[in-house]
Amino acid sequence: MSTTSAALTGAVLAALAAATAAMAFSITARLPHPPNGTGGAGDDTATADADARADRTAAAERAAAWPLTGRLGRLVTPGRATAAEATVLVLALLPLPAAWRLAALATLFACFATTALVLHGRACGCFGTRLAARLTYPHAAACALLALTLTAGALASAPGPGTASITAAAGAATGAGLYFSPWPRSPATPAVPPGRPELTDHIVIYGSTTCPLCTILWDQQDYYRSLSRVPLEFRTATKDDRHITGGAVPAAVAYDHRDTPVTGPVHGLDHIRDLLHATPAPADNTAPAAARDQ
Repeated sequence: MSTTSAALTGAVLAALAAATAAMAFSITARLPHPPNGTGGAGDDTATADADARADRTAAAERAAAWPLTGRLGRLVTPGRATAAEATVLVLALLPLPAAWRLAALATLFACFATTALVLHGRACGCFGTRLAARLTYPHAAACALLALTLTAGALASAPGPGTASITAAAGAATGAGLYFSPWPRSPATPAVPPGRPELTDHIVIYGSTTCPLCTILWDQQDYYRSLSRVPLEFRTATKDDRHITGGAVPAAVAYDHRDTPVTGPVHGLDHIRDLLHATPAPADNTAPAAARDQ
């Protein structure tokens, strides 16, 4: 095997692993997941209600994160897109000629690159609500690079079928496993934001009238208040609030009794819920006066 051929094969294998890993992570993130809460026999009704509400919230969040709207959004729904990606991933794993599998993946990632260019700046529902992302030019460039590399491999019939199958399976397993790993966020362990949440007196959630995820928050104020151990306020962000929210909404900020922020802003519904869970109850955040006045 020549040096050029070996380099091409290596590049194609790396692109194949990256493509299948990204697809497996994306598909897993957008599938509905069973709730992990448990309750006793006397809590069956409350648990069922909480599970149903969590399911509705998750479905609404996935829909709000989807970048396509209007007629195109009704045609290319999250479910249909996930089914198409799953079909291509299955093809990549089947013992078919490597050129066919690489061509299918290349076509899909070319579509991703085109979508990122056309919908530049919109929220990306690529990874459900697990990763808050937007469609950007680097996003488009990465997808285009994968598409070009996979196309080159398809045209050169590199790598062989067996090697392609092993690489695709390893990539898919890595992507799916990554979803259930602590990276980038552990759903079982609420992330405590930087600052001093133990001094929290109340929390303010900032939003806007043009933000789909903010609409979900505003429609479910009672649910989010039930998660919080301190008073929770919903406020429409103004230009003067940009230095508090970090210029993005929805955002949540914890304040002390003097209305001074004690944690930095957290963004996205998952991280807002993490902040609510991580904030101590009022009886637990009565720090000594010297500490509170520092």
